[in-house]
Amino acid sequence: PLMMNQRLWEESGHWDHYHENMYFTEVDETRFALKPMNCPGHMLIFKNALRSYRELPIRISEFGQVHRHEFSGALNGMMRVRTFCQDDAHLFVRPDQIAEEINAVLALIDRFYRVFGFD
Repeated sequence: PLMMNQRLWEESGHWDHYHENMYFTEVDETRFALKPMNCPGHMLIFKNALRSYRELPIRISEFGQVHRHEFSGALNGMMRVRTFCQDDAHLFVRPDQIAEEINAVLALIDRFYRVFGFD
C-alpha cells in the first residue's frame, strides 16, 4: 500500500529517523503516512506466513512509488525530489547464503550494466 499506519513506522524504527520527512493524513482518528520507503511493507509480506529456514532465500522486490517531504532548499532536479518510483529489494537469507546472494546481486548488476555498454 502507498499509505500505512504510523504505528508500523514506529515499530520498524524508521519513525525516529525519518518522520520529519514524511507526509501524514488521518483516517478514522488514526494517523497514516505515505510511504517514504518500502522496507516495512516487505517485512509485513515476509512475516505474513510462518516460514522455515528451508524456504530461504526469499527475495521480495518492488518498483514502488515513495513520497518524501524534502525541504524546498534541498530539491535538486532528479537527485532530491518529493516523489519517485524506487526499485527496491529485500533478501531474506540464512547466514550460509549471504556470500552467494551478494555474488548473484553483483552479477545481475553487471549484466544490466553490460546491456548499456558499461564495464
